[in-house]
Amino acid sequence: MYAEGKVMSRIVATLAVCIWTASPSSWGAGIPEPDAILYGAVTLSGVQVHQRDSVVVLARLTGGQEIGRYDFGDCNGDGVRDLCELSCANPGCAGVAGCGTARDSFPADGLLDDCPGNLYALKVRCESTPAGVLPSGNAAVLNPLNPTVVRVLVRIAGGPERYVRNLLISERGKIRSIALSVLNLFSFREFATCRRGPGQTSPSGSCTADQFISSDYEDDGDVDLRDYAFFQNQFVGG
Repeated sequence: MYAEGKVMSRIVATLAVCIWTASPSSWGAGIPEPDAILYGAVTLSGVQVHQRDSVVVLARLTGGQEIGRYDFGDCNGDGVRDLCELSCANPGCAGVAGCGTARDSFPADGLLDDCPGNLYALKVRCESTPAGVLPSGNAAVLNPLNPTVVRVLVRIAGGPERYVRNLLISERGKIRSIALSVLNLFSFREFATCRRGPGQTSPSGSCTADQFISSDYEDDGDVDLRDYAFFQNQFVGG
């Protein structure tokens, strides 16, 4: 509950500062909108990732442009590793600019106060493009009739990016909870439990609501053979 409280408080703070303003200078380059926010747990081979682990969650457009990231080792994204922000005495932190400036107050848990516990909180840049305004190419374009496909990836310990799932974005400021799992045999058992077919938009049997959402790799509301093809391709390739 504490971890969830942390992530929700951070999300509320994020939305509070996402005030949309338009000016003539933005004309022709996309108009910034409040970020879409994705949060939840990340599991690798069935083991949940924790803050300070060397894991990064990224959001990319299908053309490859990065439009969001969350670094478990730098949860507030200020470029200073969390271990160093907590104490200059931690290994490798002596003399690092910004070391020892963060708080770990009640309850003291070894995490920065503005970290969302052991969950990721991925902010995805969004923009609108009214008539005459061209997309910037560095944000998800908001269009309810044609959602932007965003690829969610995970990078482990500086290694290659692992393609985890698709995310469809069409609304400003939307907050969604989706657990991310780098595919493994445990993931297959979960997927097999949740697969129902086209147009079946709710779980059945032992598949939970959270597992159903996580198994919908295409983010189109159901778990069907298209999701299985995605799963199979990633499992064999990974």
